[in-house]
Amino acid sequence: MSPRRKLLFLVAAALAVGAGLAAGAAARSTGLLGDRPDGTFAPAGQPWKPTPLAAIDPAVAADEAKPRYQGALGDFLVGPGQVADWPPCPRAEKPADPKASELYSPVFSEGAEASECADGRSLGISDYGAEAMGRRYFVGSAKVPYEAPLDRLKLLTVGGKPAIAQLPMPGIPSTLRLAVIERFPSGDQPGILVWIDNTDKSLQEAVELAEQIMGVQP
Repeated sequence: MSPRRKLLFLVAAALAVGAGLAAGAAARSTGLLGDRPDGTFAPAGQPWKPTPLAAIDPAVAADEAKPRYQGALGDFLVGPGQVADWPPCPRAEKPADPKASELYSPVFSEGAEASECADGRSLGISDYGAEAMGRRYFVGSAKVPYEAPLDRLKLLTVGGKPAIAQLPMPGIPSTLRLAVIERFPSGDQPGILVWIDNTDKSLQEAVELAEQIMGVQP
């Protein structure tokens, strides 16, 4: 690992620790809490605040200075907090067997989780194993909660289906995200979205993984 990549990794880890402190994780954490990158410690009663990546890497600073895109892009609606609407779901939701759903893919790990409505209709499958990925139903517009400038949003085709990628932040490959509209909503039939989030795979590798989830034959 180059010195620059190592520094970015250490600061990113420090940011994650800082977020954990704010969420109350301090009571459960050990090790590096309170440590500074230079090996010193914050004075008692003065919590250490991690240095923002933008203050260290000019490329990150340039990216953060750009406005985050919000609006229509291809077949998608993009913007912070945008989440595709779920189909009607009689309450209450309950856990379900992922393998019993149309959405299941052998690519998913044994730890994949599914949920269904009171009428037995499946909602989606989420898998937070080696990769954060899933497959879910949606109605209305294909909304994705991406937070990136326009130059890091890329429209492409995956397995013959429309897709959008949030390309990684400079020097931080694990911020790549990909969404594919496997099926558009039609009448009473909901659409299907395939998603892969915050992976350290290359874009091509993420595309190949999405194709595997959809069962696209080579």
